[in-house]
Amino acid sequence: VLDERPKPFYRKNAPSINLDAVFGLLVDGSASMIDKLDETKREVLLFHDVLRKLRINHEISSYYEDANKATADIQPNTFGLMHTFMDRTIDNGMSILSFDANEDNRDGFAIRWMAKRLATRQEKHKFLLVFSDGEPSAFGYERNGILDTTEAVMETEKNGISVIHLYLSSEEPSEDQKELFSMMFGNKTASSSSVEDFTDQTLRILRKLLAIVIRNS
Repeated sequence: VLDERPKPFYRKNAPSINLDAVFGLLVDGSASMIDKLDETKREVLLFHDVLRKLRINHEISSYYEDANKATADIQPNTFGLMHTFMDRTIDNGMSILSFDANEDNRDGFAIRWMAKRLATRQEKHKFLLVFSDGEPSAFGYERNGILDTTEAVMETEKNGISVIHLYLSSEEPSEDQKELFSMMFGNKTASSSSVEDFTDQTLRILRKLLAIVIRNS
């Protein structure tokens, strides 16, 4: 990834106006992401490059819960910021490439955390992207994790922030997984077992999102 850093689509058709948009990117940092880590980093880096070159403010953070310290009273959740709103157009590619998988993931909590950060922004169009395998797993979270994540997505959407789910793996998602994605994120989810196909999907999603912004600017 470092050697190639492919040139995304913005080069020839970059808008000349300042886009009134902001993005929050959440990256699942749980153990179940280990086999998807390299591919996920590549896609997060692609988003970072496009948004940075278009001068669109964005924040990127991994998230995970410390399974060894979690109890019924406290569940320590860590957010590893790789790029902040204050960084603006700084290239933080190395931070993105160096993040690692850890333990559990409390997705609903993470979505609400990023949604609060986006809510303080003044931009008109707000997007929250979740790079995850879509399977919440944390202390006491097994039974209500899916419901909590679904509710977090609904709350965020009601507050004017669009939530998009992205999933990349070496294998096609099963029907059960697809049903799970749909349950939590509705029809705003993209998945693939091919890096090339997922990159195409990623760029299509970005084009659609940016087209919405341009159309309403």
